[in-house]
Amino acid sequence: MKGFKKNDGMIFENMLNITNEMYDRLGEAVINKRSTPIKVFRTRGNRVLDAVYEKKSTVDYDGTIKERSVYFEAKSVLEKTRFPLSNIEKHQYEHLKKCHKQGSICFVLIFFIPHQAIYLIRFELLKEYWESASAGGRKSIPIAELNERAHKFGTAGRAPVDYLPIVKRIWFNQPV
Repeated sequence: MKGFKKNDGMIFENMLNITNEMYDRLGEAVINKRSTPIKVFRTRGNRVLDAVYEKKSTVDYDGTIKERSVYFEAKSVLEKTRFPLSNIEKHQYEHLKKCHKQGSICFVLIFFIPHQAIYLIRFELLKEYWESASAGGRKSIPIAELNERAHKFGTAGRAPVDYLPIVKRIWFNQPV
């Protein structure tokens, strides 16, 4: 797609990291970025020259909000009309599912680059589409469905990706 670069996913991640640092400074939440575990074979100074992934990671972020565990995956897409479920790895879905069963707050944040819009998708909606796709159904979530059933917000506000007010409204019944 013209005008978009491969690094746009990193831009979204950086925006989330800035947001999470702000939440931590304000004492509102402690959210950690999880990196994929690697085994390093060779380095030069601070530079890794040779390494392999030791195992699959869980999800991008985890932490605590108001004494509750939270787990979420963050994705950015160039799609205009749908979110392909293939953007979520099976092990990521399974991790969210296990954590959800334990009572954790679980969701996916999707940044639609062409629209400059972010959607918070609760695990329940992801699960509905994931199970349907596994049974031969649709392999993506249409943006029209996200507009109806997910929580849309933009990049303007007190933080680059200010998802916490939505989390507080959904899981803690706090007004925004």
